[in-house]
Amino acid sequence: MLEARAQSELETQRAQKRRRDGALAAVEWYTASPEGFVPDEFVSSEVKRERDRALGMGARITRRDFLNGVALTVGAAIVPAIVPAIIPPEMWAAAAADLVAQDVPGYYPPGKTGLRGDHAGSFETMHKVRDGAFWEDAPKAVDTGESYDLVIVGRHAS
Repeated sequence: MLEARAQSELETQRAQKRRRDGALAAVEWYTASPEGFVPDEFVSSEVKRERDRALGMGARITRRDFLNGVALTVGAAIVPAIVPAIIPPEMWAAAAADLVAQDVPGYYPPGKTGLRGDHAGSFETMHKVRDGAFWEDAPKAVDTGESYDLVIVGRHAS
């Protein structure tokens, strides 16, 4: 009973904090510890400062890095104003038509390229491997003297 009451008080305190701090309080912050992840409200400010230092928050930044960051931010901010002047109107119209097309029932872009799932021949070899018949028809392995650390075998276009 006492534990349930403490849990209820904790939830009440969290709700009050959310109301007090506004929208950002809806995000709960956690700190990793040997015991697992602990809500930040239970973590000392010294631990938070140490975490910030480990992330590089106290590192000095050079003037050059600062100006490069500012230039990147300014460039990203003005791109929406510049791009419409660079791209011809007919390209904007084509892009808009594609955006409208995705709202039509039955819209399935892979269908435009002929990719509609597995087809005969795409899985027959693996079925032979599964059934134990592959090695009867497969060519014998030839030792080329090469060695590999990793071999990746894929399936489907992705």
